Amino acid sequence: IEGSESSSPASTLGELQEAIETQCYTTATAEYGKMMEDMKKRNDVTSLKPIQMEFVKWFDPLVTAIKEEQDACLAMLSSEDRSNYGPILVLLNPSKLAVITMHTVVSEVLRSKDADGTPFVAVVTAVGEAVRAELGVQKVLYERAYGDGSFRDSKIKDLLKETGATNRRVAQIGFNKLIGTVKLSDFMYSKLIDDELRGVIHVRHTPMVVPPKPWTSRLDGCYYFNETSMMRTHGCAMQSAALDSADLGTICRGLNALGKTPWKINKEMLEVEQEAWRRGMTVGDLPLSDDFALPKKPKSFDNSSIPKTPEGKVDKEHPDYPDFKERFRRHCNEQQVYSKVKQRNYELHSMRCDTLIKLDQARQFKDFDEIFFGWNLDFRGRAYPVPPNLNHLGSDLCRGLLSFSEKLPLTERGFYWLKVNLANLYGANKISMDARAQFVDDNWDDIVKSAQDPLTHLWWNEADQPWQCLAVCKELTRAVESGDPASYESSLFVSMDGSCNGLQHYAALGRDKQGGAAVNLTPMETPQDVYSKVLDIVLDKIDMEVNKELGPHADEADLQKNASAKRINGLVNRKVVKQTVMTSVYGVTYIGAKEQIKNRLEEQFEEIGLDVYDADVEAELDNCAKYLARLTLTSLDEMFSNARATMAWLGEVAAIVASQRQPMSWMTPLNLPCVQPYRRKQEKIVNTVVQAIMMVDKEDNLPVSTVKQRSAFPPNYVHSLDSTHMLMTAIEMEKRNLPFSAVHDSYWCHPQNVDAMNSVLREKFVELYSKPLLHELKKSLEDRYGRDCNFPEVPEFGELKLEDIKKSTYFFQ
Repeated sequence: IEGSESSSPASTLGELQEAIETQCYTTATAEYGKMMEDMKKRNDVTSLKPIQMEFVKWFDPLVTAIKEEQDACLAMLSSEDRSNYGPILVLLNPSKLAVITMHTVVSEVLRSKDADGTPFVAVVTAVGEAVRAELGVQKVLYERAYGDGSFRDSKIKDLLKETGATNRRVAQIGFNKLIGTVKLSDFMYSKLIDDELRGVIHVRHTPMVVPPKPWTSRLDGCYYFNETSMMRTHGCAMQSAALDSADLGTICRGLNALGKTPWKINKEMLEVEQEAWRRGMTVGDLPLSDDFALPKKPKSFDNSSIPKTPEGKVDKEHPDYPDFKERFRRHCNEQQVYSKVKQRNYELHSMRCDTLIKLDQARQFKDFDEIFFGWNLDFRGRAYPVPPNLNHLGSDLCRGLLSFSEKLPLTERGFYWLKVNLANLYGANKISMDARAQFVDDNWDDIVKSAQDPLTHLWWNEADQPWQCLAVCKELTRAVESGDPASYESSLFVSMDGSCNGLQHYAALGRDKQGGAAVNLTPMETPQDVYSKVLDIVLDKIDMEVNKELGPHADEADLQKNASAKRINGLVNRKVVKQTVMTSVYGVTYIGAKEQIKNRLEEQFEEIGLDVYDADVEAELDNCAKYLARLTLTSLDEMFSNARATMAWLGEVAAIVASQRQPMSWMTPLNLPCVQPYRRKQEKIVNTVVQAIMMVDKEDNLPVSTVKQRSAFPPNYVHSLDSTHMLMTAIEMEKRNLPFSAVHDSYWCHPQNVDAMNSVLREKFVELYSKPLLHELKKSLEDRYGRDCNFPEVPEFGELKLEDIKKSTYFFQ
């Protein structure tokens, strides 16, 4: 974007797009060559940034090492695996391979949030994918078999290690497993952050400066030179074959409609976010600028002090045993505190790098009148923007940086919806629509002060979505100051979100009147909040447990449950249970629910002054999370028995299909074939100079994983339906020439078009569920596998009237 290898700059946006897609590494290679040449001429490196100096140090030796290995490959010198990686290694020049390797390794390591580093196999696989992608861009025909990519990729990684660029570690996972990892030294990390990663991280899939290439088939669409697949198939050849033989016309129309929407960078918000970052402010979702103080690493515990019997067993009767037990407890506590602080700091490292990448990409694209996002699908049919960093699917920081490119007059209704949107973003979204608009009027002084001096007046920072809230504060202030808000032209988006959308889909599938009412499928004067309803049931159960009188013969489990109830009594709020309620319909397990609730309870423990780094507090927290996870899941079963019956039916039919040694597959209402890729793992060892790598085969001839096929199908099927609803809405909005975008169950449009979008999304939801979807699924399975498989009958429908959804104000809100 900021320069290319061409002798003259791109004269058209089309030429610039070509340069962006094709010269990612070519430009970087030329820059390194120029830096090396200039440095040698002047014999001076002081003109380079510290991080440039480090990369230049790596560049020359790595180029030399790759060149030597290429020569060995061309000379056909014998080696255990040279015949596998050699044909690929020689296809790109060594300078470009060096750049690809350096930047990919650094990028991959920076993404990791694990204090032990990034698994070695993940790093070499990423290098291989980057090499493969570059070969595709350069249209190099490599028809010779290249086998498993990691053979050749690990060779390049071996060469990088010889330059001293990275640290190699061995981390333990479990009791008897070791895994090789790669991480940057603290020195390298600090230099990367100081230099803001600019020129260090090269992202292949970026926003586009021209509309994406329309999708016409599985491998034809999105980028013009970077081959992109319509679906992320996880290497499932069966899925690819099904796509190639399917009529994807409607799917293409939906993805193309989403890709046509032009965006732009909100320059004003970019300046605020960059300034807040420069000041080290922890506003919005900006991470802390400083690490937590890391305690001194505990020394290894002296096992020789363990009192033992003559037979070598621990002697618990020994007079020194209580002292040993206390010293061991303190050691474990110190080790846990050290490990937890270290992990948190590493997560901060990753968050800072991610933030810098997003801000840098926004800076690169800030002067374009229009930018675009290409879209593709996961194997369930859910649609995602292809660029991984800066897009509206991302964090609040990302969304705050974006707006539609086109400006449209607000109109009176649009002004109203923009006010409602601010209330939603702030968290005032459990009241009526009119009350939300009134919320803005009641807080107008704070809104104006936030817009005028956001880094001093921080009212906006108390919002659920702070950066988006600030963007709306600024837009509303300008609209009012214009003197005619209805005529004020705005490019900001308004989002309408489903109410626990997964449960909405289950309620519609089973015509569940009670469950549907809880998630706003029926008309109500005020919005129903399913999270609060579940919370009420949970709190009643906690209260009963707290007031329970335990007899003298209560067992350990009853005592633990009672202690947990008393500890969390008064600490459990809507936020603690929300994520588990939201994900319950998407197949969250008890273990997953426990971890979700533990994270929220940890925040509550900290608020009342408990030291969550202490091992005893950690153990108590874990017990409380287990107890509350069971309560929450039980309460959900009580509230949504119809949804549970539908989930159980879906799981049962998937298990029957798996018993036929076949993966569960189905067609969405838009004719998209979906195949679950879950199979049993088959591992093989690949030897490299650095270490042996365990690779996992993903071939279609491996047996299916019956357990995973069964447990994953209910959420995957519902995901395929929520995607169908979104794509149906996108197609209809395009027909009406109304700019539209979405993030799964959050639908976006200009403020003036909210009423039209609300009408469309309700009509399409009713149209979708007016079809006998479960009966059609059962019939398709019987047609394929025969009636001998004895698929169970579809659960009996409830009394929900689908037409009522069109009249429900709070269905999406």
